[in-house]
Amino acid sequence: MPALFNAAIVFAGGGGLLSMAWYILIARRLFQLRGQYGKLQNRKEELKVLMNEQTLEVPALEEVRQCAADLKNSLERGSLAERKAFIRSFAKEVRIEGDKAKLTYTLPLQPRGM
Repeated sequence: MPALFNAAIVFAGGGGLLSMAWYILIARRLFQLRGQYGKLQNRKEELKVLMNEQTLEVPALEEVRQCAADLKNSLERGSLAERKAFIRSFAKEVRIEGDKAKLTYTLPLQPRGM
């Protein structure tokens, strides 16, 4: 009987095998998470470099004029539902300021070469 009692104390005690197994599992998981964190940090730095390398191409004036003409044409000829859907496709925000409205949008230019 004393052997079973001693085994129970080892398993139940604060420094017993179960407690040690728990600490080992936690340490293993922390090691895995540190590895993932390191990989994510590396990827973050790679993406920062890529973002800094990208340049913004300013469209030629003629491209903007053609796009504006296409937009005007679409707005003049489309049904009310089509016009609303068209405006929503590039309008980001409409802010009312007194008796004026301010529209924030992205210009839907066609990709180059099309």
